[in-house]
Amino acid sequence: MGCSQAGNVAQAQGQLSEAQAAYGEALTISRKLAQRDPSNAGWQQHLATILGNMGSVLQAQGQLDKALAAYEETLTISRKLAERDPTNAGWQRELAAAHNSVGSVLQAQGQLDKALAVSGETLAISRKLAEQDPSNAGWQRELAAAHSNMGGMLQAQGLLDAALAAYGEDLRSAEC
Repeated sequence: MGCSQAGNVAQAQGQLSEAQAAYGEALTISRKLAQRDPSNAGWQQHLATILGNMGSVLQAQGQLDKALAAYEETLTISRKLAERDPTNAGWQRELAAAHNSVGSVLQAQGQLDKALAVSGETLAISRKLAEQDPSNAGWQRELAAAHSNMGGMLQAQGLLDAALAAYGEDLRSAEC
């Protein structure tokens, strides 16, 4: 965990190369643990978190292909955890976040159709969580953010009426 924490601090300080190195060390350790016991959800989730952190650093460095690979691995792990226990809202949220990360890289790469499809997955999960617990302000905020991201994707594709509708849903979600 120390390498992961060091990576978080370095990233927060804008020291991306140092963060990448620290996350690399953390990944080596976390991969070994996750491979040793694939049924250990905690180790799998920790690996997904570190991969997501690495993806974030790589994306900030403009290494989009490598960032996408890290995020896609995060998505794979998150999907398995969410499928293992569909009632675990935390894992569902992590799955939505992984979709969102993949979508952001795809959009940055100009793969707008794929980014839009992935954003649809984020939106569907966020909507489900918000509907399951309407009093949870966090779920409502994440639903609003998913609508906003969808609006941005649609706007980037020139689908302005659809983007406006998505932004309208963002506002309605934010009012809840």
